[in-house]
Amino acid sequence: MKHYRASVQTESGAVISLTVKAPDERLALASVKRKDSIFRVLSIAECPAPASMATANKRFFVVLAKNMAGNHTEIFVSATSQSNVRTKMEMHSQCAQIVRITETCESDWLNRKQKALV
Repeated sequence: MKHYRASVQTESGAVISLTVKAPDERLALASVKRKDSIFRVLSIAECPAPASMATANKRFFVVLAKNMAGNHTEIFVSATSQSNVRTKMEMHSQCAQIVRITETCESDWLNRKQKALV
């Protein structure tokens, strides 16, 4: 099995990088296309094995949620898929209802998170 790194554009417009393990490039491309919220694959190439697949495939989401008082709040979450974000939000103290989940690139996610803390 080889490792492949794919640069993909999500439905929200973010360009992210995913690492998959597959016997050849054709199956790696198929694996990437099966991921949720992928709009198109920009490039794919063989790469060295990462230390951790979970760390290599971390994706960044901004969740607009309503809290118990009905106020809107932005919650910053990193996860491997949108379904994992939904699971995390079910247990989050500031999330009574999910209004919107937006995937973004890491740099934009970090900038927005810093601004929210100030």
